[in-house]
Amino acid sequence: MSRILCSQVYKPHLLQKIVQRSTATPLNNEMNKYSLACLACLAVLLVVTPALIKAYSFDATTIDPNNPEYCFSESGVTDMFTLFDCLDAFTVQKNDWDVSLSFTDLSRYDAAQPTAQERADFTATVTAMLNIDGDCSCVTVPTSISSYYAIATFTDTSKNSDFCVFYEKVRKRPQAARSSGYPPNHVVGIVHNYADIIFIYLFADPRFAPQSSRQAFTSTRKEYEKGWGVFVVPKTARQVSRFIHLSAPHPKWDLGTPQQAAYLFANSGAKSLLVDGRHRWAISTQSACISAGNHSLTDPTHDNNEVFHSASQAIHNWQINAPNTCPVTGGCAFIQIHGKGNDCDGSGGTVNSRIFVSNGLAGSSTLYQTYSTSPANRLAYYLSLEFGAGSGGVNMPINDTVCDLAAFTNVFGRIVNGVSNEPANNECIMAATDASAFNMNRFVHAEQSPDMRALSPDSCPSTGCSGASRSINTNWPAWNTALKKAFDATCVGGVPADSDSLLCPP
Repeated sequence: MSRILCSQVYKPHLLQKIVQRSTATPLNNEMNKYSLACLACLAVLLVVTPALIKAYSFDATTIDPNNPEYCFSESGVTDMFTLFDCLDAFTVQKNDWDVSLSFTDLSRYDAAQPTAQERADFTATVTAMLNIDGDCSCVTVPTSISSYYAIATFTDTSKNSDFCVFYEKVRKRPQAARSSGYPPNHVVGIVHNYADIIFIYLFADPRFAPQSSRQAFTSTRKEYEKGWGVFVVPKTARQVSRFIHLSAPHPKWDLGTPQQAAYLFANSGAKSLLVDGRHRWAISTQSACISAGNHSLTDPTHDNNEVFHSASQAIHNWQINAPNTCPVTGGCAFIQIHGKGNDCDGSGGTVNSRIFVSNGLAGSSTLYQTYSTSPANRLAYYLSLEFGAGSGGVNMPINDTVCDLAAFTNVFGRIVNGVSNEPANNECIMAATDASAFNMNRFVHAEQSPDMRALSPDSCPSTGCSGASRSINTNWPAWNTALKKAFDATCVGGVPADSDSLLCPP
């Protein structure tokens, strides 16, 4: 017998160890040869096994550069913009949950959807964070979602300010079969005894892998496992200058909008920021919520089962129940940052708008004319002072009634505009009207051409943010000025805002 099957160990690639037998003590029989072979194999395993265990076990004390939590320790991440530039790389990618071209297999999508308890705990955490004043750790992530999500304190060094970040802390593990006790590749060790040299080979052999692990879906992409979104609030109440809530529903589709929303949030003194963690086409299966148009199950603005939509409702419920912070003509709004093409990018459109602002009502709504003090109208006015109006500038549906980017099928916009979410799925079938939106019209939907949100070359995702050279869009400071002018500051203790920065004193 010239070969011995030594053991089955776990290693994803070929490993060869050579053990030189001493010629000073020649072997006298075949049994001694086999004994030495097994001893040599055992010696190798004693050396290799600890490394293998470490390689296939997640050590919570070690920050994996391929996990989202690495963004909080990366030296190049110094402010809210760079934090979300880093986190944006983990967005669940387009078509990643499509199993077949029939789009009827929802197994990947279903695996990422929350249970009823997880959804309730996620939204409860969002609500609790809106009450934070001084200590991010005062909110504990519920057990049902603590294996996926964490709350971290992040310091924006550009402002010397701290923020509380509720984020998905680990990415999708490439080896999906680990949960069944098997690593992704199964390695067989074989010992060859030839002349005075014993060769020990450890190599991958898929025949030794269970059938289920070979067929299990694995993703090698650097992306979230769930993609429920990231939520941020200032650490203290004094950091809040205005009760506006910014969000970016379409990462990796409306390019640059997560980073833009993060920049505006940090620089305007806003109350909260919500960024989705899924591409709107992570799965191609059509949503049953909004039947008109072309919308997938992972489009949170057109499907009410997305966690982003649930979190948005939690933010809205908290805000409208907060005393004296949300006058409809003053400093409160729910602002979604979107992206479009250079033209309307919808069905028609008569004006080439760089920014198209709407309140979630159809272009025929009379509130665009009679409700000139609404949040959307105010923001559009101050944006037009910065970027101009008409062709190549800032417009609303009152200027372009043909463009269909007014967000009247946006499910969260409908709720803000007075449509109830009861009975179940009501926001999917009931459109907002002038009557339902009157005195409740705090929704702002901003569509932007690429030049308003474009970033410098995409270096961050390819380098893990180390040495990333990206910078903000040069239009964003003017955008931020318009945002601060459109919504009055409401400072703790009634103190006035700084006349230059329009921010509350620290």
